[in-house]
Amino acid sequence: MKAFLRAFFLPAILFLLLQTSAAASNPGRPVPRVVLLHSLSAGDYWTRQTTEGVVAALSEKADRAEIFIEFLDAAGQPGRLGGENFKNLMEAKYGLLPPDLVIASGMEAFNFAAGIGNRVFKGAPLVFYGLERERYQKLVMNLPATGIFSPSPHAFLLSAIGRLHPGLPVFFITEPSTSGMMNLSRFSEGASELKEEIRLAVARDYSPGALIDVIKALPSEGAIVLSSLSYGAKEGGGTAEDGLTFISQNSSLPVYTLDESGVSKGAAGNLRWNGFKIGKRAGEMASELLSGKPMAEIAPEFSVTFAMALDYRQMKRLGIPRDRFPDGTILINDPLETAGRFLPAALVYAGALLVLFALAFFLRGRINSRKRAEKELRKITDNWKTLFQYSPEGIVIYDESGAILETNKTFRSIFAFSEKELENAKIQTLLPWSRGTLRPGDFFPEDKTGVREAVIADRDGAPVHGTHLSFQIEEGRRKIYCSLIEDISERKKIGELLRHKSRYQQSLSSIAIRFLLGPDYGEAMESSLKEILKVSGARAGAVFRYSGESRLLVPEAEASEQPEEPFLTRLFPSSPEETIMWESSVLRDGGVRPVTFTIESGVLNFRNPWRRLAANGVSSVFVMPLAGMEDTPGILVLADPDKNWKYEGLEADFQFLRNTLTAAMEHHLDEISLENNRRVAGDRFAGVITALCQVSELKDMSTSGHQRKVSALAEKIAVRLGLPGETALAVRYAGLAHDIGKLYIPAEILSKPSGGSVKSLSHIFLFGSKSSSLPEKGRFIIRIRPGLQAQVPVPVP
Repeated sequence: MKAFLRAFFLPAILFLLLQTSAAASNPGRPVPRVVLLHSLSAGDYWTRQTTEGVVAALSEKADRAEIFIEFLDAAGQPGRLGGENFKNLMEAKYGLLPPDLVIASGMEAFNFAAGIGNRVFKGAPLVFYGLERERYQKLVMNLPATGIFSPSPHAFLLSAIGRLHPGLPVFFITEPSTSGMMNLSRFSEGASELKEEIRLAVARDYSPGALIDVIKALPSEGAIVLSSLSYGAKEGGGTAEDGLTFISQNSSLPVYTLDESGVSKGAAGNLRWNGFKIGKRAGEMASELLSGKPMAEIAPEFSVTFAMALDYRQMKRLGIPRDRFPDGTILINDPLETAGRFLPAALVYAGALLVLFALAFFLRGRINSRKRAEKELRKITDNWKTLFQYSPEGIVIYDESGAILETNKTFRSIFAFSEKELENAKIQTLLPWSRGTLRPGDFFPEDKTGVREAVIADRDGAPVHGTHLSFQIEEGRRKIYCSLIEDISERKKIGELLRHKSRYQQSLSSIAIRFLLGPDYGEAMESSLKEILKVSGARAGAVFRYSGESRLLVPEAEASEQPEEPFLTRLFPSSPEETIMWESSVLRDGGVRPVTFTIESGVLNFRNPWRRLAANGVSSVFVMPLAGMEDTPGILVLADPDKNWKYEGLEADFQFLRNTLTAAMEHHLDEISLENNRRVAGDRFAGVITALCQVSELKDMSTSGHQRKVSALAEKIAVRLGLPGETALAVRYAGLAHDIGKLYIPAEILSKPSGGSVKSLSHIFLFGSKSSSLPEKGRFIIRIRPGLQAQVPVPVP
């Protein structure tokens, strides 16, 4: 075993040394110089996080880079004088050898790098992070710069406090320092964005004597925001961390701060910045620029990386329910979370203590007795064998002839071999290599090779997706080889599921666009069903809606892949009894979750619908209720969908599909209802006009049929002139009602033999909104000489 370990590890160590030596001996192109410029001091927690992220990204992505970290407070003075001193410092350091790239962290660093620092750094490209998009987007467009915008953390904190304590005042406590006034300015800007008021309470320092007067002056209700915690203190003044602890212990008002260590110092809540993430993304952008990618191809991004961290005990004391917590809140001191978080650690510590106890016992026994020492040494050897046997990678060791010398349990498990079956076995005949992409010759490399993916057939010919690495571990009169094989089938499966989910989400987007942009509801519904069939792999699909109070299932649309596939609209039940059966199966307990029914032989004996579906080759049915605002307007049915198309993680996507189909169906039903109402109103109006026309003809039988003839002739003229349908309809009604004035003239006058003068009395005039015959606001104004008038409503769409 010792010979095996020496032969296995020594070549690996030598390989790493050779790689390191080769990298150092290849100078290549000049090393790019990158300046990381910070707005805040080196002691700031967020600054340290982002620095680690930038360095990590440049180490991973960039070939080689020399990083210089600078802080704006390096000159030692704030304000304009400090900026001038810092400029002089940067000119002294980078005037002769300017950087190739500048990364600016925060607003002040960006202002310097984009302003006077741009001349100092000789116009080097700029990557920024921690800027507010609303304030700096236009400025960035005019600079050779890109980076990451973020919302104002001050506004974010104030918004969270407003949600936790609605209607209560917010008090900002700070000392009269440059950083304190800077924080006050940013909080004031955030308050103006949220249209809220923040009140100032200034303490001369963070000592208890200065803070107690401020606390006493505060009202009994409200919330306190403490300025960012400093990492130093004036003589006798105390630090902001001490002040936070003092305020938390002596005030009943909750205290909030931007600093990540706030809750640990007694605050009710603080921000979690996650600076490593945003720093790493900025470093990746910088690496792309250093690799030669044009600035125009790296667009600025927007990212929200921070969240609220709240002390659960203080939230409970203040009576704030969980539904008022901001989205993404991290609860500190939550009993459930604490138990779940510390239980694994406690188990690990207990295990570690047991291991330490065993080691102590082992050392004691080694000292007391050489025989016990030898026994423990054999135990260690057994442990190494255990590590070899239970390695996550399959390991096989063999000689130059292919004879297998040793294998571990993982290897035997991957290919379903027993230890006895591998005795006297050879690599060349171990597996059906012709059914995969790996060949026996790949197990005997002459030189060093890398890890490669391959498809390996197991003993039964089933494909196994894995990685393979072979190398020589001993050379002499007898060559010994080792191969490492890792089964990555599960990883491949997860990747396929992710790709499936991406395709599914794209299909959902196209379905929603069809309903938004498609002019025809039926075509949009049918094309959407075809898209769903592609994603689900179903043979056929249909959408049904519930009809009126009877709640019968009425086909809305259907689609199938092949003409011979079953038509669900014909096979699905539509009688009241069968509809009740489906509702009791799908909508039980008031839920709207999708249900998949498997048609088994036992069900066919007593359920008519199942027999009808099974007779047409359907083996399973997927039913998704469409949940409306008040009830369930219908269901989506798929015949024989693919078994793997619905899996964990698609709940939100299924909800989106359900909402899209429901909204489209309800909108279509609303349009049909509106059209029916308009048609009924038009029919009623036409009936009123016709009745008035008939009454008028009864009073003057000599002109019977005259009004209908005038109406028909006028309508034909309007159609011939190409007037719109609404206008032609109005002309038709006007013709029927043009002699309506006869209703106000006695019958004996209308029947008078000298009726010429009477007709002039019954003449009427129709006036529209202008000089045309069109109605104004849906009414005809009818004047009957002399001086009599009436308004008749006309439905104009």
